[in-house]
Amino acid sequence: MLLYHRVDREADAAFRPFCVDPEAFAEQMAWLAAEGFSTISLNQLQSHYKQGTTVPERPVVVTFDDGYYCNYSRAFPTMQKHGFTGTIFLATDLMRQPTPAIESRENFMNWDEIREMHEAGFAFEAHGCSHRKLTSISLDEVAREAHESKTKIEKQLEKEVKYFCYPYSQYNDNIKSIIADAGYDGACGGPPFWEGGPVDWYEIGRTEILWGDSLALFRFKIRRGLDYYYFARRQLGKIKKKIK
Repeated sequence: MLLYHRVDREADAAFRPFCVDPEAFAEQMAWLAAEGFSTISLNQLQSHYKQGTTVPERPVVVTFDDGYYCNYSRAFPTMQKHGFTGTIFLATDLMRQPTPAIESRENFMNWDEIREMHEAGFAFEAHGCSHRKLTSISLDEVAREAHESKTKIEKQLEKEVKYFCYPYSQYNDNIKSIIADAGYDGACGGPPFWEGGPVDWYEIGRTEILWGDSLALFRFKIRRGLDYYYFARRQLGKIKKKIK
């Protein structure tokens, strides 16, 4: 499972690490296509691990958090070239009114653009309403965020919303229980998983793709998983401390 936020080059220094340049994104999608990968949904992924349903030989789940306009203007056409679809977690209070948009951190998709992507096969799931850290608000507010974001997307797209994504990956056992009680089948926010699948379906991990990732590092993350990447970095850090 891959995690993206923004596909842009407009970001200032503070936010750029969490973006991917459009040319780099196009290169990454082209490599996935050339290597025979096929995109699947979170529902397909869960059905495969829990019910043993069939998935393509080289499946990948491509996700985006928040619902930025660049997901529509840049990621969408790039992925369509390869027959790819993705999953976008929407922070529903942030969606743009049906007015013209420019590429910037403040601009999100509107519901017409979301519906167009949905009709083309993209899945839209919930990321809460306000994009606040759920651990910083009351449990009643967490429940409201979980229920209202789900209801709003379902009303707009006339489809069931089954998955949640914790803003900032901040959650605890109480929050997990609220998400389950709200009718979600799972939630993203845990450590990356490898071939065995998620240990907990309310802590589904993803491999984040960042601004500084070369194509070689992207290939490494796909082939070995982000857990191996972090393991290697920790070991390198230990070696550097010994050298010092």
